[in-house]
Amino acid sequence: MIAFVVSAALAQSCSCSVGGGGGALPSASVVMPGMVVASVETSMGVVGGDGWRGFEWTDRLGNSMPTMAMPGHRSQTATTTLLYGLPKGFALSAGIPLIHAVPLFPSDMRGDVERTFLGDTSVMGRWVQFRDQFGTALALGATLPTGKVVPGNGVRGGRGVVGVTLGAHAAYEVSPYATLGLATTFVSDLRTPKDGYRVADTAGATLGARFTPRERGKIGLLAYGLFRWEGHDRSGTYVLDETGYVAIDALTGFQWRFWAHRMQSMTWTTRAQVPLWQVVGDPWIAQNYSVTTGLALAFGTSPTP
Repeated sequence: MIAFVVSAALAQSCSCSVGGGGGALPSASVVMPGMVVASVETSMGVVGGDGWRGFEWTDRLGNSMPTMAMPGHRSQTATTTLLYGLPKGFALSAGIPLIHAVPLFPSDMRGDVERTFLGDTSVMGRWVQFRDQFGTALALGATLPTGKVVPGNGVRGGRGVVGVTLGAHAAYEVSPYATLGLATTFVSDLRTPKDGYRVADTAGATLGARFTPRERGKIGLLAYGLFRWEGHDRSGTYVLDETGYVAIDALTGFQWRFWAHRMQSMTWTTRAQVPLWQVVGDPWIAQNYSVTTGLALAFGTSPTP
């Protein structure tokens, strides 16, 4: 996220998200002890543009700065993630995004220019349990403030402080051809940054299914619905009413495990996400769409139990 803050004395504020508002995909898969999964994903999203915003979308308060040019953003994000399997269903992961954000047209807001910056690093611990065809996973972690913060003009590439992340996943194998999945996530700051600007809490839920044309085949088709919520940012005691959103999105895509040998495999994933319905505080934080593609390499020497 990049947030742009002006003085509360002007009775105006702005927070412009450069991301696509993605949600976590359901995953209750067990990573064998000693196995490593390395993945790189790239995504492109548009927020605040004139394109598709859903079958219905609502701007709660209208344009908070009608006399200023306040564009949305196009962003490209490359995220590298490492996942390491531990005994008894536990696993550790770490990931960091690199973001390139471009305003859709010249902005009147100070600091709203083309930028490339790191986002916040995430570190996560996960525990998975399977019984018959039903799997559950619990996750607890933190976001570390590696995201770029530019003092003086409120430009942020992250939350600015350490945040806590919570997650719960569930998966049920209906048949060898279909698996239902649910994921919920929540992120919140542990404290308020020194500059007094606190990025809002966020939460999300994803529900849907993965289908394989062949029995437990190499190709999986994805179809999910996403619920996204973000509260209001705060600058000191001032609540930025123009920030925040609630939305329902549709996500579709596919996974292809195109190479596998013993405990090694490579999987390609591509997915697209679009809003179906959304309510936002300002038009330039309304999501248009996002497209993501990535490659994951799994390798290890542990025997399959």
